[in-house]
Amino acid sequence: MFTALKAGLFYFLVIFIAGSILGIGRNVLLVPWIGEIASVLWEIPVMLFIAWFVSSYVIEKLEVEPTIIARLIMGGVALALLIVGELSLSIYMTYLTSDMSTALYRDTKSILGLLAQITAAFFPLLQSYKRKTFD
Repeated sequence: MFTALKAGLFYFLVIFIAGSILGIGRNVLLVPWIGEIASVLWEIPVMLFIAWFVSSYVIEKLEVEPTIIARLIMGGVALALLIVGELSLSIYMTYLTSDMSTALYRDTKSILGLLAQITAAFFPLLQSYKRKTFD
């Protein structure tokens, strides 16, 4: 159980850093040319590709148990931390209140991003199917 929690933390850290870097690049380079939604649609497959391989790497290096519970814990911890991290960053960077930041989840680009984060949260579980190993 502790291994799954630690794996979720590492999974979060890597994809949060990658997402932050890609998000800055997206806002600076792509949004002015193709708009917000199109640029998010460009970023999502890149982030999911990164998340898939990070998930696999973390599972292998930390030897996360191939159980449904362990993999769901890993993904759930990462998802919870991603949501808190993203909200915290938006509050800090834009000086929005928490109510204003959560209201942003009503627009299309934020909903798409949240759906991508939820998808990435299931990658640790799906990695077990890839390896055909479940206890």
